[in-house]
Amino acid sequence: MKLLVYGLAILTFIAGGGCDNSDDELQRNRPGDSFSDDMNVDTGSQTSTQSDSSSATGTEASTDTGGTDTRTNTDEHGTDTDTGTGTPSETDTGSVDTVADTAGTDTAVDTESATQDTHTGIEDPDLGWRLIPAGAFWMGTPGGTCPDGYPVGLSCAKEPGRSTKDEALHVVALSYAFEMMQTEVTQAHFEALMGYNPSYFGPNGTGGDCGGDCPVESLSWHEALALANALSEQEGLEPCFDCKGSAPSVQCSLSASFAKPQDCVGYRLPTESEWEYAARAGTVTAFYNGPMTNLYRSPLDPALDEIGWYGGNSSSATSMNDCSGWFEGSTTCGPAPVAGKFANAWDLYDMSGNVEEWTWDGYKVYSAGTLLEPLVDPIGPVSAPTRAIRGGDWSSYAVYARCGYRNARVPGTRANTLGLRLVRSVF
Repeated sequence: MKLLVYGLAILTFIAGGGCDNSDDELQRNRPGDSFSDDMNVDTGSQTSTQSDSSSATGTEASTDTGGTDTRTNTDEHGTDTDTGTGTPSETDTGSVDTVADTAGTDTAVDTESATQDTHTGIEDPDLGWRLIPAGAFWMGTPGGTCPDGYPVGLSCAKEPGRSTKDEALHVVALSYAFEMMQTEVTQAHFEALMGYNPSYFGPNGTGGDCGGDCPVESLSWHEALALANALSEQEGLEPCFDCKGSAPSVQCSLSASFAKPQDCVGYRLPTESEWEYAARAGTVTAFYNGPMTNLYRSPLDPALDEIGWYGGNSSSATSMNDCSGWFEGSTTCGPAPVAGKFANAWDLYDMSGNVEEWTWDGYKVYSAGTLLEPLVDPIGPVSAPTRAIRGGDWSSYAVYARCGYRNARVPGTRANTLGLRLVRSVF
């Protein structure tokens, strides 16, 4: 019966035409609260440090010289290398996918509108938490062939920039509502809870002080879980994780009290499916405000420019990070205060760009999920050597900020492009 309800919800949403992507649905507000996290080093090109007991060797490095960008990511699902002077290509150990395609659409489905919650985790009443409803959606991106049950009238043309190996369309059903932080955790909020600020673009870093309203970055996955516990304890909720050691040298795992993180009512990282569901907010395009037209940093992608800071518009007067040649007039680039661009239909900011975001899930290739038999509340394997990260960042190409783009890092990675936002299950 539950699966039938999910299927009917999807069909109902498609029949209703989904969410409106017009500019009237977008909202711009002042920057919100601040969080903070752990330290990373970046020198004009994107770099990250990793200290983790895992045997995985996931790394990401980006080098810019006069407009040429080489972005290499090595993790459990392959090596991803892109060069800005030509067409970015994604290389796997088994196949090669070149990402220069004709226009396509991705497909996401939602059942109802989110409502604002009265949660007080962030003190600013205008920029706090949003209640995301239970529902079902098509996760992933179109690859050129319509899967069984794919809604009539939606294009199956391959989405530009799509990875053939890990963006397969499949149906996911989330059986519960959850609260999601409206913005990325800021440096100020992180420091207030944790007592330190690890950010490369913070007062203790060497990248130039972006300010307390900027997203915290350069923190490990374990530090993100420790932060979630700190907020749970502050609000009198049972912590979701068992953590050993003290931050920043902390190691965390799911508490034995819970079979999966969604069972906990305290704060936690979103699952990968929760993140994409919330980012799309019912939309069916590469970005929540429209399709992508330019894959790289330059020329500027008009849709992404409205909603996110990426390598095509991230000029920063406070940053020490050299970005000469990224786009016309670029000199120094970095993250920006949160909520400086348009929010999606569920009032979530910076879901594309600014900093990438940790999720709970261990990375794995998607399992199959159909309209009649969706994947219900899926999570990635805890034993996986890497964790999925989402959202693109201030240094990335437009193609890496798509709602459906997936990346992964080992849990000990600390990168000046990587932050977080928190969620909490609502039953």
